[in-house]
Amino acid sequence: MAKRKKKNESIEEIFGIVLVILILGIYYLTKSWTIAGVFGGIYFVSVLIILAIVANKRKERLRASGITEIDKMSGLQFEKFLVLLFQDLGYSVKTTPTTGDFGADLVLNKVNRTIVVQAKRYSKSVGIKAIQEVLSAVVYCKIEVQTSAKNL
Repeated sequence: MAKRKKKNESIEEIFGIVLVILILGIYYLTKSWTIAGVFGGIYFVSVLIILAIVANKRKERLRASGITEIDKMSGLQFEKFLVLLFQDLGYSVKTTPTTGDFGADLVLNKVNRTIVVQAKRYSKSVGIKAIQEVLSAVVYCKIEVQTSAKNL
């Protein structure tokens, strides 16, 4: 998951650098901050639209995944697939941090019901360690839900 964040941060930095170069280049050519700002705004909006389209296509591709595609997914891709699946089923989905989650990967909420999910995409049987982790996660999440409710 840390790799994914670094990749997204580097893409954002590249778009930011290109935006600055674009604005400065247009100002250099036109000597007008207004024109440079307009082109910068057009570039910025265009990038946002493209990123939204790409993100939507990725979600649609995940939603359309069959068992063959699921078998090829990484753990992170499988988790994202489950997020979309449960959202489509009407659940509010919260992903947990990669560390300190006591084995919980997703916390689902629907009609005052909380469900803890530990996502495993194994080709073999799940071992006792995974069962112990998810039981710990249930206890941990129950405590978190109770603490949050008391703080409301």
